[in-house]
Amino acid sequence: MAAVAPKGKRWGYIDQTGKIVIKPQFDDASAFSEGLARVKLNDRYGFIDTKGKLVVTPAYVDAGRFNEGFAPIKCCWAENRWGFIDSNGNVVIEPQFGQADIFSDSLARVRVGNDHYGLVDKNGHLVVNPQFKDAQTFYQGLAAVKTDNKWGYIDMTGKIVVEAQYQQAGSFNTDGLAIVTVGDMTGWIDKGGNYIWKLTD
Repeated sequence: MAAVAPKGKRWGYIDQTGKIVIKPQFDDASAFSEGLARVKLNDRYGFIDTKGKLVVTPAYVDAGRFNEGFAPIKCCWAENRWGFIDSNGNVVIEPQFGQADIFSDSLARVRVGNDHYGLVDKNGHLVVNPQFKDAQTFYQGLAAVKTDNKWGYIDMTGKIVVEAQYQQAGSFNTDGLAIVTVGDMTGWIDKGGNYIWKLTD
């Protein structure tokens, strides 16, 4: 099912044949994830199910997609306060972060205030204290983090397992490899930081 806005009208959803299955009625609409899709009505975001029924009433000024049963939501215009809801719309982690990302490997990237990034578990507890200039979502048990303007990788306890040395660093894929950039050169590393394919310009 895909979100579409026919001829600039409101957003709805079509199936693989192009047939409209959820009539255009939303100001904005996103792809389905875990059976729910983010939609916008009257400047607020909520979520619908695959039949187009509102499961989470539009009440948030921004929201992310569902992953591992939770979705990040932003509660108000005046402040950057992000928290998390479950698939029933219940607030499970109170809005308190300057930014929040989806859960992956049971951890989510959050920014505390307008300063540094850390990681929280599904109880909202900081597992990795805010100490990084930037951070990415966990995949395959590791996450790229930025310190001193270079990227490295941490494990799920926050321990640095690949020293910060890259200008850019991608997430590890299912083969256990990540793409990295050093200067003008790009290559692939394994989870130990060993180059699998040599850096090339």
